[in-house]
Amino acid sequence: MPRRLACCVTLALSCFAFHCQHPKPRTEEPLPETPQLRIDRYFDARTQMLGNTRAEIVKNLGKPKLERTENDLKKANELTAEDARLVRGHGVENEIFELAYEGLLLKILKVNSPPYREFVYDMTVTSNRYKMLWNLNVGSPRQEVRRILGDPSSPNDLKDSYSVVHSGSPEGYTDLITFSYHDSLVSRIHFWQYLD
Repeated sequence: MPRRLACCVTLALSCFAFHCQHPKPRTEEPLPETPQLRIDRYFDARTQMLGNTRAEIVKNLGKPKLERTENDLKKANELTAEDARLVRGHGVENEIFELAYEGLLLKILKVNSPPYREFVYDMTVTSNRYKMLWNLNVGSPRQEVRRILGDPSSPNDLKDSYSVVHSGSPEGYTDLITFSYHDSLVSRIHFWQYLD
């Protein structure tokens, strides 16, 4: 009897070890009910696999090809009026970092007042190596973007823009997702977060 018990225990441990070494494949997140909820979720998931701070991004993607500060951007005459406004902040100087990877450009705001934090506020994807939610990646057909996210708030021949409307504050604010196309395929995805 003890030998039979030992065999059962060995078999159970082997099955457990096999299961741990072969996790279930990640399943894609289901589509929310309405197009606006899908747009909101797509925007919110933009940095899910990359990270949202410099440390997280470098840990996940490695050292960037190029890293620049707001001073570097200013010297190159590439600091936008919006970037300059964010650096000025509300009575304290914040910092901007731009991380460039192959097919990915991220702008990160480092807030130097409570609550101290860093987060991506501007993100441009030009490579299909970066997988986005519901496989709406660079290279996806325009009709697939519209099938999942619905009609864009601002369409034209070369791009579709989707407004991400937040109504938590009294005045509300709007973030933006823009898909640019070449031959009806996504060539660029730009995420822009409004910051007050």
